[in-house]
Amino acid sequence: MSDPLSERLERLKQGLDDLCAGGAEDRALFELRSEIARLSLAVIVSDLEEEDTSYLSATLELDRAIESIEAAKQDTASVTIAIRAAATSVALVEKALEAR
Repeated sequence: MSDPLSERLERLKQGLDDLCAGGAEDRALFELRSEIARLSLAVIVSDLEEEDTSYLSATLELDRAIESIEAAKQDTASVTIAIRAAATSVALVEKALEAR
């Protein structure tokens, strides 16, 4: 069975890749994609539990970020908002990992 946090990180990464493919490449986007790759590996080797408050917060924030990216694919004016949402979600995943 796959880990929900890992699945959401992968969906977030794919959404950011799609934004890049659509011409939205910038430094913040590049750094986020790199951070997601690092966090994906960290989540795999971590012992985070789905019941942990930080885990739940991270998954909810990742869901919001994924929704923002989906909206940005339709409306290029929303790209900055989507990048901010992705950065926030990545920070929460980092916080969840540090809590362990």
